[in-house]
Amino acid sequence: MNSEIARILFYMAVHYGDSGEINLDLNNQVNNRTNPYHRKLEVLPEWNELSPVDTFERNRNATIYNKYQYNRNPFIDHQEWASSSYKV
Repeated sequence: MNSEIARILFYMAVHYGDSGEINLDLNNQVNNRTNPYHRKLEVLPEWNELSPVDTFERNRNATIYNKYQYNRNPFIDHQEWASSSYKV
């Protein structure tokens, strides 16, 4: 489950990171209520490595693409990108 969360957070940061409304950038700060960020960056690559993308996650990604948003989470299609993109 943490692996799925990590891949979702990577996607959110890449896709919506500079949306202007809420800063979805990933960093290593915590408890910064006036400037909220998603999770502690250094643990997310570890979470991503805990378990490989499974059939359920691939099917959910395809369903989101085909029925709702018409975009895919590249960190599900290419799990290795999460570990290579975010080095702390």
